[in-house]
Amino acid sequence: MKKLLLALLFVVFVIAGCKKEVTTISTVLAGNWNWVSTWRDSPKSATNPITPQNSGVQENLVINSNFHWKLIQNGSPSDSGTYSIGHGSYTPYKEAYIYIYDSINYFHSGTSINTDYYEISNDTLTFCGCYRGSSGASVKMYIKQ
Repeated sequence: MKKLLLALLFVVFVIAGCKKEVTTISTVLAGNWNWVSTWRDSPKSATNPITPQNSGVQENLVINSNFHWKLIQNGSPSDSGTYSIGHGSYTPYKEAYIYIYDSINYFHSGTSINTDYYEISNDTLTFCGCYRGSSGASVKMYIKQ
C-alpha cells in the first residue's frame, strides 16, 4: 500500500511539473514579434540577409499564450493555427556535443505543418535549425514589439 501511494504521488508531481514548464515557456514565447532579418547559408549580398527593407515584406508573428499563432504580412493575415512547444536534446554521435533545444510545432486543423527550433535572448526571438544540430540552416530573427 505504501509503495502504491508513493508511486501515485510521484505520477502527480511529474504531471504537475510538466504542466508548469509548458506554461512558463509559452508565456515567454507569447507576444507580437516583428521580423528583422533572415540569414541564409550563403555569402553576404544585397539580398543576404533578407530584411523588410530589401524584400518589401513587413512580417509580424503573433504567438498567444492560449496556443494560437498568426502570421501577418504587410498588414494582412497570411496564416494562422495552433501550436505546441517542446524541449529536447540531440546528440549526433557518442561523445559529441549535446544540442539542447526548444521548439515550436505549428498546426492547421490538428495537422503539423512545420517545426521551428528557437532561442529567446532579451527581446530577440531567433529561429535556426542549428539549435537542433542541422547544418546549412538559415537564421530568422524577430524583435518583440
